[in-house]
Amino acid sequence: MKETNLPIEPKVVTQILRAYPEQTEARKKRTPKPEKKTEQKLSSRAQSLKNTQLAIAENFKPYSDFVFVFDCETTADVKNELRFGFASVFGIEKSEQVDLWESRQLTREQLDKPCRHFCFYHPTHLNPDELMLLTTWVDRFNCEKDEHQPLMVLLPVAQFVKQQFYYWVHKKRALCVGHNLPFDLSRLATDWGPGGKDYTNGFKFILCDCIKQWQVKNPQKREDLQPDDCQFHPYIRMRKLGPKKAKFAFRIVRQNIDNAAKPYEGEFLDMATLGRALLGPGDLTLQGLCRRADVPESECKFDAENLHGKELSNQYINYAFQDVRATFSLYRRLRDLYRQHDLTTPITRIFSEASLGKAYFKAMGVPRFQAQHPDTDSRFYGIASQAYYGGRSEVMVRLRSMECMMVDFTSQYPSVNALMRNQSLLLAEKIERRDNTDWVRVLLKDLSPETLLDPAIWPKLRSMVKLIPQGEILPVRARFAGPADPPNIAVTPVFATDAIWYTLADVCAAVLMNPSKIPVIEQAYELIPQGIVPTQPKCIFGDEGYAIDLQKDDLFKTIIEMRQAIKTEIKSQKKQDSVLNYDQQKIEKLESMEQGLKFLANSTSYGVLAEFIEEDPFEVPRSIQLHIGQGLPRPCKTTQFETPGKHYAGEIASFITGGGRLLFALIERLGRDRGISHALGDTDSMVFIRPDSMERETFHHYIEDIITMVNLLSPYNAGIPLLKSEEVNVVDDEPEPLYVLAVSSKRYALYNKRWKDDHGQWQEGIRLRKCTNHGLGSYLNPPGYRSKLPVPYAKDDEPICTARWIDDLWTMAIRRAESGPINDELDMILDEEIYGLLGDTPAISKETVSTWEVYQRVESIPDIRPCSFFVTLPGIEPWMIHERMRRTGKPVQVKPELMEVGYYAPFSTDMDEIMAHLTRKDTHQHVPHAPTATLAEKVWHYFAHAEHKAYPPQGIGQLQKQPVMVESLAYCGKETQTLYSYSEDGESNGTTLMGEEESQTFAIEDPEGLTIWLDQPCRTLLNSGLTRQELCNELGISDKTLSNLLSGQSVSYSVKERYTQLLQRFGQERNLLISENFIHSKQQSSSAADALKELIEQGWTIAKLAHALGRSSRQVYRWLEGAKCKEAIWWKIKALLT
Repeated sequence: MKETNLPIEPKVVTQILRAYPEQTEARKKRTPKPEKKTEQKLSSRAQSLKNTQLAIAENFKPYSDFVFVFDCETTADVKNELRFGFASVFGIEKSEQVDLWESRQLTREQLDKPCRHFCFYHPTHLNPDELMLLTTWVDRFNCEKDEHQPLMVLLPVAQFVKQQFYYWVHKKRALCVGHNLPFDLSRLATDWGPGGKDYTNGFKFILCDCIKQWQVKNPQKREDLQPDDCQFHPYIRMRKLGPKKAKFAFRIVRQNIDNAAKPYEGEFLDMATLGRALLGPGDLTLQGLCRRADVPESECKFDAENLHGKELSNQYINYAFQDVRATFSLYRRLRDLYRQHDLTTPITRIFSEASLGKAYFKAMGVPRFQAQHPDTDSRFYGIASQAYYGGRSEVMVRLRSMECMMVDFTSQYPSVNALMRNQSLLLAEKIERRDNTDWVRVLLKDLSPETLLDPAIWPKLRSMVKLIPQGEILPVRARFAGPADPPNIAVTPVFATDAIWYTLADVCAAVLMNPSKIPVIEQAYELIPQGIVPTQPKCIFGDEGYAIDLQKDDLFKTIIEMRQAIKTEIKSQKKQDSVLNYDQQKIEKLESMEQGLKFLANSTSYGVLAEFIEEDPFEVPRSIQLHIGQGLPRPCKTTQFETPGKHYAGEIASFITGGGRLLFALIERLGRDRGISHALGDTDSMVFIRPDSMERETFHHYIEDIITMVNLLSPYNAGIPLLKSEEVNVVDDEPEPLYVLAVSSKRYALYNKRWKDDHGQWQEGIRLRKCTNHGLGSYLNPPGYRSKLPVPYAKDDEPICTARWIDDLWTMAIRRAESGPINDELDMILDEEIYGLLGDTPAISKETVSTWEVYQRVESIPDIRPCSFFVTLPGIEPWMIHERMRRTGKPVQVKPELMEVGYYAPFSTDMDEIMAHLTRKDTHQHVPHAPTATLAEKVWHYFAHAEHKAYPPQGIGQLQKQPVMVESLAYCGKETQTLYSYSEDGESNGTTLMGEEESQTFAIEDPEGLTIWLDQPCRTLLNSGLTRQELCNELGISDKTLSNLLSGQSVSYSVKERYTQLLQRFGQERNLLISENFIHSKQQSSSAADALKELIEQGWTIAKLAHALGRSSRQVYRWLEGAKCKEAIWWKIKALLT
């Protein structure tokens, strides 16, 4: 393998540390405690009735009242306007509930029986024939219905909303249920606006037209009334909380007129949200959730012909009504599944796995950490924030196919929790923070892998450590790819001048990876729990076999053991395939439960402990205190604030992620001790590579040895390992050589070089086992894509690991890597191959108008509504035309006005339909089949992406860790991820802190083609008696950079301006005469077009030139047209020519 042995100069970075924000006392929200109302004494009959209703609610929890289910069918254009829809009400009146309860005849079936059906329509979006067909369908339904079904009423949407929706959902307080509820509610809206307080960046949906009608009848009165002023039909507010989750509430209206709507926020439940929380990630469509939740097929028949948006027919209407029935059946199934958890949190408050985790904490009596320890100094939360980093992800062998084995930690964060016994901290009556600096110093001095393989040491790692990094391998958060790119986390040698807090686990990892570098510890303290709060026993899923008593059991350990039991059952079911066909629905149900438990374990063991909630933005910047782990809090102002979650426990969250990185470092060290390195790591998994000189059997033995040693730490029952060999390492339970091809962090593929056919015979060929889609997720799967790289073990339109077109991209890249050594990353710009694979397939992305911010960006689209969705396509660019002409040898004609114009179109799975409805983003002009950028043109550079956290970033083969020199510190929050400078007494103190915006920095652009040298002034200063070290210190450069300057390396114009001032000051201090030409420069006299054309004649493509020059294809094309380039680029072009 090609080794990188060059001396590595540290990269100068700004380290971004997290900080803990706290509102100042004057700005803290003061929620007045409501005065306790004196309860009126009820009559014996009223008290008995109340008790009966409470008993019914308890017996039939989580919900026993009316349920209002509805679904909308819309137009197939970008506007997604309502055509028609159905709604059904299920349940019985409370009085009937009480009567049946008292006679002991009340059942769940009676509470779920339908009591109303409605069909509603928009008069202007159905033609007369369609309305007649809908009327006939409703009449036939009423004639043919059985005696258990209520009549169906046909209503215009305005009448349906005012007379039925508000009657049931607001007045009768029915639970409003839907699938993708934001979309359906917004279809009913007659007007909309921004959500306002507590719903900022959300929407308000006005569902009635009362104000407009009143103004028409009374044109001279109250001209100041707005559409949302109706006090009989309060508007609904909606705010997106994340993917597939949103919160809703009715507006509380003033009670200053007769018959005004009573104060009530409403109860709303989205099946996509609840399904994601209970079943985990996966297919969240209505059909997919019904399948995963094991809803009987008789209750969920779906539109197999995709009639959405097409001309109305009886079949289409049948499917639309069936969607409402399927939604209610799914609700019943998920409701019963949630009931098994036996939790007291309302089902409408379950937004995610984290919500489920909080509900379990509440049911078991786990206290809220900050409420349990109110006297904790916020400085400690600042320390915890500073020591907080996410998972470790890296690639250390790039663009080189290597034989490997993959190992993975079992539920890494729950495992760390169990190892560190963090539950004792969560349940502690009090927590003491005790200095343990001396003990930490002794521990680090004698630390070895064997030390950390003792489970007894892990609870002692619950410590924070303060040190000045001097080359230790520690986590660092910085913008490694450049100032315009988002920050990333690397674990690498760090040099700094300021003391920084880390978890003891991270410091132990640093010693493991570099035993010769023992850090100098300034201070350390540990958390010691005292006492334990009372808790309540609980059964997961209501299964007594998994009863948990936190007084003696570990929550995280028990959840993982249950998950492993389910995974074992799944394997057992699948093994029956050779004997009989296993029950696919049962498998999917078990897999959903297993995924749900996985995310429940992660959310309770980590997610809720690190949670910050981003509040609605302030209209005016507010003062906050920022705790940065050092000294007094810093005053700041921001319009964006974040509040710790209810169970936030910053130090414990930092211990957990630090412990995960320590486990990672432990297996890295164990591998290195055996002569084995790793190709990549991804949070909880590592891919070890077999050295060329090591026998395969020895390699496998060493990996098994590492697994055996680490499993001495396993906190689980026998048979559940802490570290395990992944299934990709075997085929039919037998070891099979696995290979890896990695590009950059989270961008890799694992594969075998042969595969088994249906007869159990080995066949030569690439067999993908795992590949990532990192960096490709913004593109939709090409409609109707069929593979051009067919394989016998999968159909051409079926995925192998991920989307089939991505599988094919990786297969093509692997074939290139296997065909011969890659000597330059340009060899992986597979433009011709990718075009041959994807052809002229357009690049398509989906956009949903999910926030007010997005709505403002697209509101120029005629009649666009909130929560609508459509596809977007990038426009064609000049360089693309050039490439297409070069590739095909044919002229490409594009109207000038369509150059670099983006498009949108209605969402569809039919490519021809999308192209036929293209509309310009700028003028909204319909331009069917306009030229757009292709998917191939957008992903040409995918396999040449640099690993910016390693050295060299574009290297081939073994990379090294890129040391960093911390030039300055910046601070950010957890969710907002934003930075800005604060000031005291009007003077900036130069420290960057968390907030809304950065201090404005004006970048000086280099004059085109200007070349500047500093060799003469530097030599003059050295000859005047200034030492190299003094000159480097004054200029803020390294000795290597000074050597480059002295040898004639040019600098940019902005650097020249700064150096000029410094050099002139030095000259004045030493009485040196500084002439105007002291710093000399030269203007480039010609463009690079001729040189670039010569390169293209040599076979270079624009895509490869762009990658080699570090610029976009668009910029290369402009240089070809005659634009001047900067001197640095000019010299790169000349180097390519030579």
